[in-house]
Amino acid sequence: HDFYFTKPIDHKALVGEMDRNEKINYIRFPKRHAGISKSCGDAQQVLYNRTTILENRTEQLVLYPTSDYSDNNHLVRLKWNMDVIASLIKLNRAPEDPLQSRANNGCRNVGRPDDIHGLYLYHEMCIGHLDGRFTVSTP
Repeated sequence: HDFYFTKPIDHKALVGEMDRNEKINYIRFPKRHAGISKSCGDAQQVLYNRTTILENRTEQLVLYPTSDYSDNNHLVRLKWNMDVIASLIKLNRAPEDPLQSRANNGCRNVGRPDDIHGLYLYHEMCIGHLDGRFTVSTP
């Protein structure tokens, strides 16, 4: 996609937390603060420790449960993602809308077999958009 990271991300810590916590299936990296849900039913925040030492300090970070699905930069469990995408069978449009609906159902515990669970939001805004309409090319 056309997004870039605006801050260093401790991917090693995130993958480690996904290995330890089977409830985490998807971690979304936000590009804005406004309008993104930081809750999902009764799911709890996940605290984890940064693996890199920045400025000689250790830091505990948080992942927020969310009902918001996006194809913006994210980290997923491969098998979970393949199963979710395969379950869509055939689409005549991008998968974001049906996946968002299924994430909402998962947070409301609707109990449908195609609900998706385990979506989390990274603790801070950390991606920007490369908008080609405003990019100046040089010969």
